[in-house]
Amino acid sequence: MQTTSRPGAFLHWSSSSWWWACSTCSSCKSGEPGGGICPLARLGKLLEARVEDVARSGQPGRCSGCARPPIPTTLAASLPPFQGIPVKHEIIGTVMPMVELELDPGETVYAQTGAMQWMTEEIEMETNMRGGIFGGIKRRMSGGDMFLAHFSSRTPGGRVAFGHSFPGRILEVQVGETPMVCQKRAFLCATEGVDYDVAFQKRLGTGLFGGEGFIMQRFSGEGTVFVEMDGEAVMRELGPGQKLRMETGALGMCDAGMNIDIQMVKGVKNMFLGGEGLFLTTVEGPGRVWIQTMPAQNMAGEISKFLPSKD
Repeated sequence: MQTTSRPGAFLHWSSSSWWWACSTCSSCKSGEPGGGICPLARLGKLLEARVEDVARSGQPGRCSGCARPPIPTTLAASLPPFQGIPVKHEIIGTVMPMVELELDPGETVYAQTGAMQWMTEEIEMETNMRGGIFGGIKRRMSGGDMFLAHFSSRTPGGRVAFGHSFPGRILEVQVGETPMVCQKRAFLCATEGVDYDVAFQKRLGTGLFGGEGFIMQRFSGEGTVFVEMDGEAVMRELGPGQKLRMETGALGMCDAGMNIDIQMVKGVKNMFLGGEGLFLTTVEGPGRVWIQTMPAQNMAGEISKFLPSKD
């Protein structure tokens, strides 16, 4: 995220302070290629405190390695809150977990409607159709809600908790250079810098028989997203060309760009007597894939065996 309107200018950190610097200065080694925020500048509270000090003093520093003029204090004072900073949180519970997040002023999280379990009095809630009506329709097609609830805190230390809708796990996912693709219903909540969109299956057969449907949830941008996995979750990292086969519906999440396909079970006896159905979902690397151990449809099938018949 760029912080200035002057090309090549960004913030650096030393052992005791922040200072303004330029991305072309040979003495500044911690800047990202092409300018941007120094990775250490993701320590948001320290950065914001330093910006406030600079704005009050009216004496922004210069780059230690060049003679570029300082960035105006008016710009320093008007920097927007940082997105992409890992939010303070705790995942509580095992079978039916919840995630509790601590928010400071300027930090916002958004969640599925109905996911909030409790919140302190400092938290303010606002519900809207994030991304407009088209964004709401796409979310609805991927198993989510058209409207999303946004939560922010008036004072430091506000807390809000979101609960799992199904027995399983809540996973914290840091979204950055690699977008993530998840099963329907996976989204629980995310920080403001995360973009919530949909991903379409490229193959007709995968959408019809793969268990994940034609549309999946896709998360990009920069920040933290919390997703729901059915049952336990196992992560496997695949190399280029390496494939992993699993029962339909077991694919919980994977890196965007991985090839998702279906494969017919070989052998007539395996098809009809093996108990795995006619098809398996295949994911091809490179990338990471998360397998969920109890897809919702499997649990629904097990429960239905114990329900009284209508006869």
